Amino acid sequence: MQRLAWFISRAYHKRAIQLHDAKKYKDAFSAANSALQFFQIHLETFRKNKRTYPFLSAFKSNRVQEKTKQKLVKNCRVLQAELELHHGRIHFMNTVFYAEHLEIDVVYDAIDCCNNAQKQALRLNDTELEVRCEAFLGKIYYRALKDLPRARRHLMNTIRLEFTLRPRSCQNEPWFKTCQAELSDINEELRR
Repeated sequence: MQRLAWFISRAYHKRAIQLHDAKKYKDAFSAANSALQFFQIHLETFRKNKRTYPFLSAFKSNRVQEKTKQKLVKNCRVLQAELELHHGRIHFMNTVFYAEHLEIDVVYDAIDCCNNAQKQALRLNDTELEVRCEAFLGKIYYRALKDLPRARRHLMNTIRLEFTLRPRSCQNEPWFKTCQAELSDINEELRR
């Protein structure tokens, strides 16, 4: 039972990573939660069997087990933040591009979703997610609310944080190119 739970947990974890890379955040989050549940079953059976069979203690130490659990919990939280950011994008797209008039409550819901995702990214030290949240906040303030100074501040934070991602670079990503174009438009408008 213990090894079966371990292998199922690993399979769900790999599937969650694949779904995350495919930007299917809702499915990735549910797969990561399933991985965490199976890993907890694995830990419980491991602890029971360790008391019964002392030779199993050589199989995996408690410290390795706890590190793996912490890694799975962190991945679940990152996916939860990604899902929150995705919900913010959906709110923003629905009100800006598909609605007949701008619904300010929906725009502020998108800002709240993005702020929640950014807080989780800060807590988890996920700088790339934090950069994407800043870029999206800048886009909201520029496109929907027309608050140019605030949009400029968020977009400048995006560029500043992108430099901390070295050696990885986001400069070829479409959202980063959009961010740079919006920042140059804002700078031109503020100069006038």
